Amino acid sequence: MIDRVALARSFNWDVAEIYLARDAWRKLYVRQPASDLTFEEYLNMMVSAGLRPSKVGKRKGQFHLARYNDEGAYSIQTCRFVPQEENQKERKEGYQQDPDFRALASKLAFARVRKICPHCGKSAAPGMFGRWHGDKCKERMT
Repeated sequence: MIDRVALARSFNWDVAEIYLARDAWRKLYVRQPASDLTFEEYLNMMVSAGLRPSKVGKRKGQFHLARYNDEGAYSIQTCRFVPQEENQKERKEGYQQDPDFRALASKLAFARVRKICPHCGKSAAPGMFGRWHGDKCKERMT
């Protein structure tokens, strides 16, 4: 159990920033389960880079924890904080064309919960259902 208040005081940050950092650190293990970077190492790397958790994120001008050559697990030796734009440039070219990536994306797409329109009987993802079916379905209008 982490004492977020004490940790925030030790880094001179807000408690909310500790929550942001914890969420970002956990996401590393979703992308690379073999990673061995501890939460304290993650925070210390952030401090060494002169960053605060509020500057780490996906938006332009923020920073990412990037792996060298975009390969392997996250560890103290294999990664560093870089600007978001630089991290995007470093990613492997054509990774979306990799058959493994395409198979995983397809598997995730088919696993999504779909809704069936009561008016036309078509199956649609929730976002598309809300946009084109249900009360907005063309079949209902006729």
